[in-house]
Amino acid sequence: MLDTITSGVEEILSAGGFSLKPWVRSGQGGRRKDDTRTCGGERPEATPKTLVLPNQLKDEDNKALGIGYLVDSDQLYVMTSVNFSKRKGRMRTDLNLKIEEVRENTPKGLSRRELLSQVAALYDPIGLVSPAKQKGNILVRRAFQEAGGGSSAKETWDDPISPGLRQEAIKLFGEYIRLGEVKFHRSLTPSGQRGRPWGITFSDGSDHAYGAVLYVRWETQQGIEVRLVESKAKLAPLDQKGDAVRAEVCGAVYATRLRKYVERHSRLQIEHWIHLVDSRTVLGAIQRESYGYQSFFANRIGKIQKAGSPTEWWWIPGECNVADIITRGAAPEELSEDSPWQKGPGFLEKPFEEWPVKSAAEVAADARESVNKLKRKAFSGALTRAQANVRTGKVKVNQSLTEPARDSGIPEESQLPEDKSRKRPCCASITNLVNPERFSSLSRLCRVVAWVWRAAQKWLEKRSCGTSRAGKQVKRLDKQSGETVLSPKEREGALQDLILAAQKDMSLPTTTINRLVVYKEEESGLLKCKGRVPVWDGVEAAVPVLPHGSWISTLLAREAHERSHEGVAGTLLQMRKKAWVLQGRRIAKKVTSVDPDDISMAEVGQRTRSSPPKVGDVTEGAGLKGTTGQIPCIVITAESNPAVLPSQRSSGHGSRSRTTNGSSGARPGTAELVGAQQGSQLPSTG
Repeated sequence: MLDTITSGVEEILSAGGFSLKPWVRSGQGGRRKDDTRTCGGERPEATPKTLVLPNQLKDEDNKALGIGYLVDSDQLYVMTSVNFSKRKGRMRTDLNLKIEEVRENTPKGLSRRELLSQVAALYDPIGLVSPAKQKGNILVRRAFQEAGGGSSAKETWDDPISPGLRQEAIKLFGEYIRLGEVKFHRSLTPSGQRGRPWGITFSDGSDHAYGAVLYVRWETQQGIEVRLVESKAKLAPLDQKGDAVRAEVCGAVYATRLRKYVERHSRLQIEHWIHLVDSRTVLGAIQRESYGYQSFFANRIGKIQKAGSPTEWWWIPGECNVADIITRGAAPEELSEDSPWQKGPGFLEKPFEEWPVKSAAEVAADARESVNKLKRKAFSGALTRAQANVRTGKVKVNQSLTEPARDSGIPEESQLPEDKSRKRPCCASITNLVNPERFSSLSRLCRVVAWVWRAAQKWLEKRSCGTSRAGKQVKRLDKQSGETVLSPKEREGALQDLILAAQKDMSLPTTTINRLVVYKEEESGLLKCKGRVPVWDGVEAAVPVLPHGSWISTLLAREAHERSHEGVAGTLLQMRKKAWVLQGRRIAKKVTSVDPDDISMAEVGQRTRSSPPKVGDVTEGAGLKGTTGQIPCIVITAESNPAVLPSQRSSGHGSRSRTTNGSSGARPGTAELVGAQQGSQLPSTG
């Protein structure tokens, strides 16, 4: 039958003037001269073959798509060679080195160019010897890393490598020569097979490389037989060094690519697909939706899920994962015909119930925390903010999160609402009136800002009414009008003003925006967040974001610590009730463990103000030390200040002088308003 087919092919091609090389058949044992013929069926005269160049293929040598082929045994082998001679065309001028000649003929100053030339000469399109090839690739990269410094690759091509790497290269060249002796089955279908095969992939990744290998498992009359199909490997990027999860995910992607290749180009009908990994994190991530991860993980996990069902993925112990040999390299002896590399792990010959595998549900408890970390690192901020819009119905994102807030200053009279509700000044207008760094208490700072704003608002009201006394001092407060006490809304608005001023020119990286789910509130203009992604449910109120270097952040940490004198965790929790401070744990640690020799000037001023001097001890021009040096003091007494009420005098407020830290830019009468309400406290606005 085979002779009839080949004869028909020869007749058809000979009609068009095409001639064929001699046929090579399995079991023929090479090209026999008595079997060679032309397309016309004529036998040519037997003439000896003349070798033109060394290393040229002989008559008994055969190649199949670049791979050596043993016709008699129907096996494949990788054609390897080590040769440092010059080239003539594409061929070397001297014979290939034998294993005993490698050490003697390897150049003393082996350069990176020569090392790469020998490693790249190993042609393995199927991936039969991927572990050995990866060993050479890892050595080449180490050679270029050894150059280091600021030198470019062009300058180090012909520089000799270190003696240590040269010894490793000599050992590698010897392994390459022995690699040509390793034989592989060409046929993927054993004799006596029954039913359709199973497709089984192993994948793994490390700091050095990642890859996958594919086997087919057959049931035959003699038992279970496993055949190596192909493998694929690649060096891991240097910027991922130390992050093995990324390499393991890439290895899993290679496993799906091997599967697609077999399904598309092979005539094998696979009954079941089983993908095995030794990473619980990767297995857990494959079981979840891909949109919750960063682009790197989301794209790759999406490809994995698209290739097949997530239930086809199983976990195995690391010592049973044969793909581990790809990530570290292997010697030719580890790739022999009876090795686990060619026959697969021993458990593949057993029933599936006896395999050392676990499903995703069995490892879910161990993988949950590691997968959640990937979610926290890589949650999509845009999707989360969209969910916030749907749930709250209030929050709208219409500006860039990194866009600085506009400095609108004190609003004009046209901006004043009819119900006299407080309009918030923006950013620099607060810092122009009050310097926050002159204060060591956040509550006191908020009170000063609230009183200054009330005075400014009354001045604007009188100006809008067209009165001729707009430039005069604000009228005395009336007790019956209820204007002697700051409302909670005013104190809360003052805190928002300070936070908005602290957020001026603050830019956040994308990772922080996505991790904390940061958005800009249209109503207030504040950058707010709900906290980290795993606890974001859209129910609890969001809090503003504060930069780490802001003085408001330090005051907030001090107030939180002084409330109950808790440790770092308790202080941080109290801080986050009002605002989310970036790198807030550092500030909390600094506040809870203040060294006596490292007390700031603001703390000194706070201690001094805790014991105010008597009236007779305060002279004109005297001052208290603050954070920025000498701060002018304003002495206010009950007799000289009509704003102090009789109730305050009887309670002790008027029995001694009051010293108030004011702002150098405050208008007349502001200090009196501040002094009148010095004893009021700022309630929690969180």
